[in-house]
This record gives sequence, structure tokens and C-alpha cells, in this order.
Amino acid sequence: APAITEVLAEGISVNVTLIFGLERYDSVMDAYLEGLEKAQAAAEAKPILSFVASMPMDRVTFVPSGSNFAGRVHIYLSIFDATGKNVGFHHQTQDLRFTPEQRDQALRDAFRYAMNLRLDRGEFTVAVSMRDDLSTELGMVVQRIKL
Repeated sequence: APAITEVLAEGISVNVTLIFGLERYDSVMDAYLEGLEKAQAAAEAKPILSFVASMPMDRVTFVPSGSNFAGRVHIYLSIFDATGKNVGFHHQTQDLRFTPEQRDQALRDAFRYAMNLRLDRGEFTVAVSMRDDLSTELGMVVQRIKL
């Protein structure tokens, strides 16, 4: 059970099977819950990095959908540590649906996507890339940060 607690505290998923008996089940569940609590406490101790990725909305391809227009933006985030090792990846999609009037207004504005990250202290390179469903890459930014 101590190994379960430590592995979960490090943020590593663990699958515990073949638990025989209620006493053993109770000890495994206690270790599991303790590991989750430690992982949460460790995550809360990490600094939060907030950032916004943006690009001109007129770079997004919109297609007719009934009487409206629809599009989708993919946001990719990669985080590399000081040695170049990829330590994080996130992919999110954002569906966009506008009436013709809303689309005309939106095309004069920017698409914005906000994210909050919890990172250990250290030096990182953060790369954010965006694309839509029908185009290639719409924009990319790479930035070095030090926490």
C-alpha cells in the first residue's frame, strides 16, 4: 500500500487489481485516497502560469451550416524542460458557430484561448500551435519561461 500512495502522489496512474478480502481492500483504498491527497497538495503548491493564445479570426475557415457558419480551432500546447524533454502536451478544440451577422463582426476580431498551467519551478519552453479543420497551421508561438 505505501507504493500505491507514493506513485499516485507523483501523479502516476496506478491500476490495483486482485484485491482479496475486505481488510486488504480497506488498506488499498486508504493508500489510494492518501496518494490523491498528496498529489493534489503538490499540484496546488506549483505556481500557476496564465496565458492567452490569439490569432486573427479571419484566418479560421468557416463553412455554411444551415443558415449559420461553423468552424473549429485546434489548440496544441507542448511544454519542454531545460533539457528539451517534452514534459507536457495538451490538445483542445473550440467549436465556433455564428449567424451571418455574428460572423461578419467576429472576422474583425481575434480568436482568443486562455489557459492556466501549473508547473514546477524551473526553465521551460512552451510552444502553442493553432489550426482549423480545413487549413494547415494558422499560427504558432514559442516562448521560454523561467519560474
